[in-house]
Amino acid sequence: MSDDTQHAAINEWADKRGFRPEIPYSEAISIKYQRRFSHVPGLYTLIFANGDLFVGMADDLGDTLTKQPTSWQDDIIGVRLMARSKKGLDLAQEAMGLQREVQAQGFTIHPRC
Repeated sequence: MSDDTQHAAINEWADKRGFRPEIPYSEAISIKYQRRFSHVPGLYTLIFANGDLFVGMADDLGDTLTKQPTSWQDDIIGVRLMARSKKGLDLAQEAMGLQREVQAQGFTIHPRC
């Protein structure tokens, strides 16, 4: 599957799960988004140039997006966000469920550093 086709498939999956529209990573880490999502818990999907993705959770989306591993930052091309009212273990369990789902559908989870 080409990177463009993979990217479209990732976005289709994220749309069906209720994630907000994709924004470029450079915009997601801007002051505007840091303020907008400061102290907002939720789920996020990082989309990488090679077609990988990473599904994560954060008790503070604004802070978490700016603290991605340095080795990833040049390769992240897009971000999908989903604000949630739950935090902690409940949010982590939801994120793990989504991680299992994307793996079962054949997507490649970007490895942690």
